Amino acid sequence: MADRTVENSSEEVPEIPEMLENVLLFALDEAKEKMEEGAELVPFTTLVVKENLFIESHPGDSSEECYNLAQHTVEGARGADAYAFCYDGYVETDDGTKDVVIAEGGVPGAEDCYAVGYFYTVDDEGGYIFEEEAAYIGEAPNFMAKLKSGVDYGEDEIDEKNGTVLASTGDKAGSTSNTSSTTTATRSGKVAVKNGANIDGAAATAATKIEKLGYTTETGNASSSFSTTVVVYTNDSQKEAAEEIVKQIGNGVATKNDGRYTFSTDFLVVIGSDWK
Repeated sequence: MADRTVENSSEEVPEIPEMLENVLLFALDEAKEKMEEGAELVPFTTLVVKENLFIESHPGDSSEECYNLAQHTVEGARGADAYAFCYDGYVETDDGTKDVVIAEGGVPGAEDCYAVGYFYTVDDEGGYIFEEEAAYIGEAPNFMAKLKSGVDYGEDEIDEKNGTVLASTGDKAGSTSNTSSTTTATRSGKVAVKNGANIDGAAATAATKIEKLGYTTETGNASSSFSTTVVVYTNDSQKEAAEEIVKQIGNGVATKNDGRYTFSTDFLVVIGSDWK
């Protein structure tokens, strides 16, 4: 989505609400990690709904199509408290055009949203070199401008069972949860659980929780370190089950395999340093 631009601002950096700032930085870090691992950065949105964070990718043939898909998702997200739309773009500066990973986001009812980003360069070997600090880029249209605050919507407008927003359309590509509640259900299949955070016993603890859903598990160590716990699935039909695993272990993000992960089981769980 290299031709998506946000008007650069030379004005003083505004005060960004804490929740919004957190979701913007989360999105930037997710994008940065994908690029550093050599994966394609598909534009995606993150939505904050109560204590949950939902991630949805928006692949398209043009930047306009990606933008419209993201806008459609966020505009229908009644009950959400903030969002970020993240993509690989560029900005015009006094020193010329610079590449930047951008996250733009806002809160319900606000006229404008804020865009921040990590400027980067590419070395001779094709590796990405990111600036350490996120930079304020400017303002952009707020996809949530016509929405009310999340607390102003009735309980019947939000699905409390799985945290998804009833008014949103399209499949969610991921979700996060910090709750520690577990569920007992009857599932079949096998889940590989890898420790990617060097936390003693983390993989075994997660495997025990997953087995309560009916799965068999195998545990081991990941070949590299992960900052975020992930539950990886292969087919769209597995999305709901992957999100159930996220809820069961009380941590992580459900994400469809984009080719970065190799596994032969039904699901792959990699424990990251965010494990609690």
